[in-house]
Amino acid sequence: MGAEKVVEVLNYIRYHPEVGLEEIAEKTNTTKGTTSKILMDLLENKIIVLNDKKYSLAPNFCNKGQVPQNQDTYFNVDILEEHKQTIYYLFNTIEKYWLKYTDSRPTKTQMYKLIVEVNKKLNLGLPVVWYKFGQVVPIVFNQERDYSDYNKTAVMKIDELKVNEIVNQNQRFTSNEMRDNQYKSGDDGLYKVYQTKREMEKRLMNNDFKYLEANFNIYFEKVPYFRDENKTIDKFYELTQNYNQLDLKLQKDSEYKTIYLKAFELFWGLIAINNFKSDLWQYYTINNIKKERIDNCDLDLIKIKDEFNDIIDMFYTKIMKEKYKDDPVYKKMME
Repeated sequence: MGAEKVVEVLNYIRYHPEVGLEEIAEKTNTTKGTTSKILMDLLENKIIVLNDKKYSLAPNFCNKGQVPQNQDTYFNVDILEEHKQTIYYLFNTIEKYWLKYTDSRPTKTQMYKLIVEVNKKLNLGLPVVWYKFGQVVPIVFNQERDYSDYNKTAVMKIDELKVNEIVNQNQRFTSNEMRDNQYKSGDDGLYKVYQTKREMEKRLMNNDFKYLEANFNIYFEKVPYFRDENKTIDKFYELTQNYNQLDLKLQKDSEYKTIYLKAFELFWGLIAINNFKSDLWQYYTINNIKKERIDNCDLDLIKIKDEFNDIIDMFYTKIMKEKYKDDPVYKKMME
């Protein structure tokens, strides 16, 4: 169960209170089994509540009571209304031209990469933040939504021909190619770190542990640092060292490998949220927006930190069992 799916399910509940399991599974493109497990975890942690088979955000986690259903930003954060209307317009316009050239609707990745490029080339001054796969705008793009109902006076000065030109130039690229093109442009300075991460995961799946050992210092040197009371970076660095020091037989063990890859995924999620908050903070400062709502990110941050700590504990518990499996004292303690 990926941390990204937990956040996706939680965000859907946040914006659609009193919703059933089947709708959550369908709208988040998640199997019912996985959705059910995520919901159970959220219930156990008192993040959501269940009433008559309908799920809602727990009152303690709501922002001033019920979350507005028209709030569609990541982590329920605030952005200026004029920027929101411009983004709605661009969602609608980019999708219109993308359909014209490809006969298909743009994916989330394609939409975000296009809107970031349009924002830069037309100098629109929209909020752009770094998240898991590069730069995005803080509004969640919903492929099922009709974005044609926007405030036209807010976007009168945008040159639609230039938007069309940018879409046309990019329509041959897949989602992955567009994501990589943005990283390579150097705008966010994280291409090397993402490229190394992806290659490390790929090599691990093929049991190429020498690549991990040779490159993990490069990875950590380039990881964006953040205020880290949980010592997440240190913990993951130490975990990587310990994984590298395992016997080759244990490194190939599917349980050890799965645990490490899960920790890798969660660690990247923590980096992503912290960078999202950092970029948004700058936007809030420039535009004199109150910063209270940025703390909504912390709900998801706490969830991922808890999962990260659990997976670290699981790794070391497994090591202890392996190390002392023949020790009678340890066996007695485990009875």
